[in-house]
Amino acid sequence: LEDKPVSLLYELECARLNRVRFTLNFEGSENFELETGGLVLEVVAEPFKRTRMGRLLVKDKTKPAKLCNKYTWTLDEPDSETMNQMIASDNAVIQELMIDAKSLGFGDDSLTVQEIEATCREFNLNFLDLDFPPTPQSLYRKTRNSELVTDGQPITFRR
Repeated sequence: LEDKPVSLLYELECARLNRVRFTLNFEGSENFELETGGLVLEVVAEPFKRTRMGRLLVKDKTKPAKLCNKYTWTLDEPDSETMNQMIASDNAVIQELMIDAKSLGFGDDSLTVQEIEATCREFNLNFLDLDFPPTPQSLYRKTRNSELVTDGQPITFRR
């Protein structure tokens, strides 16, 4: 245990549909250094992901240390590949939820509100209306040829 260095691990969690560019600057600190060297960490965190930034080490644990930090960040739009992956993942989740909802009798109009509420509590689920699921077909207008009319912006499903 005595051989282990004293250190601080830094992680960044992006809990929104953005890419986060984050800079963490430890300049002005004394008796610290990053495991990769230097005193500045720069990372890009993808939407809804936790990213390891780095580890800050105490150089000499027999000497006093002073920790200073400054940070900056920007929010960027995710790239189209990331967006398409998230949409595909959302669609898969929605399909699974629709199967679950159908197996519980949602959408066949035979359940009372009280029975639906009891079922949701029992299975720890949110109600999903099978007549109006959170899919593009429900949320966008359609032309006479049943083609979707969208504004080009994807809809992301978050519960």
